Amino acid sequence: MDAEGTLLFGGGLSVDEVAGLSAGADRARDNLENSASLDVTGDTLKIVNLTGHKLISGYPEGRRMWLNIVWKDGSGAMLREDGAYGPLTVDFDVNDDGSVDGDDVVNTILDPEDPNTKIYEVHGAVSQEWAYKLVNVFGVNPALPLTYDSVTGAVDHTLGDVAMQSPDTALETFHFVLNNTVIKNNRIPPYGMRYDDAEERSILPVPDSQYGNPGPGGIYNYWDEVTLNPPAGAVNATINLMYQSTSWEYVSFLYLGQ
Repeated sequence: MDAEGTLLFGGGLSVDEVAGLSAGADRARDNLENSASLDVTGDTLKIVNLTGHKLISGYPEGRRMWLNIVWKDGSGAMLREDGAYGPLTVDFDVNDDGSVDGDDVVNTILDPEDPNTKIYEVHGAVSQEWAYKLVNVFGVNPALPLTYDSVTGAVDHTLGDVAMQSPDTALETFHFVLNNTVIKNNRIPPYGMRYDDAEERSILPVPDSQYGNPGPGGIYNYWDEVTLNPPAGAVNATINLMYQSTSWEYVSFLYLGQ
């Protein structure tokens, strides 16, 4: 970007500065590659957290880790890919050519709802009770969008929709400012994470019965065990633990909500 004059700030980087940036990127990749270990016994995959924090950690919106598993038969032909990541054509001018067409392609997890796709992430949400109060007490516009279709850009749900839901329900949304609850947090705990400390700091898994379900006074497992579901005829598989700091779904939400 420096060479092309596209840096928003700075520019004119020295050779040493460029080398320093490259070395920092190398260290980051090394940290990621050494953050977990994978071990397979039968149809059970064990993922061990080798970091000093939750796996994954950091700002939750759009950040995720998932298993990509390619199953093959005896000839080496692929039978199925779980957690496939690849190109998706969207109704956005993402290539900035002035038109929306088949060239507008992004990369994302292609079927995040597939039961064979294991994703580690945090899902913030707006509860029905809070949405009702925002609309009827604080006067927030009920037409405020909370979710969009990440392919078409159409509004899926508004604040008013959530306010009209059944009591004790919530809607997952990237609207960080309005979120008042967490409906999913399956990040793998670090070694020695005590239930009592996690409760005091409001960092319990959601639900808190995961990773050994230690309860008050107990310590969470620092690993996860995933039961694999090989397709018929599968002889071997290639398993990768993938990481993404910003998803297309989050980027599209920010773009559409601006």
